[in-house]
Amino acid sequence: MADESPTLDKGDEEYRPPAWIPRWILELPHVSLDEQARQQGVEPLRSAADLAVPGFFESDEELDEFLADLYESRRRERHCLEHHSDAA
Repeated sequence: MADESPTLDKGDEEYRPPAWIPRWILELPHVSLDEQARQQGVEPLRSAADLAVPGFFESDEELDEFLADLYESRRRERHCLEHHSDAA
């Protein structure tokens, strides 16, 4: 079976995208991130406080549980990545 994924010109080198990316996506016109932001009317964050949502967690305990789960999932992911890279 022949490789049917297109080759994209990236300056002096060629880039063959992964086969799982649908061809129609590859054929879309390139739009820079700055242009996408302009089209969507979004602006850069000035601080992390811009992301804050007052009252998102009902209590400090709920926040603590969320953070504990987040840290544990990152620890598991890091462990899996380290284990996987050893097998390669």
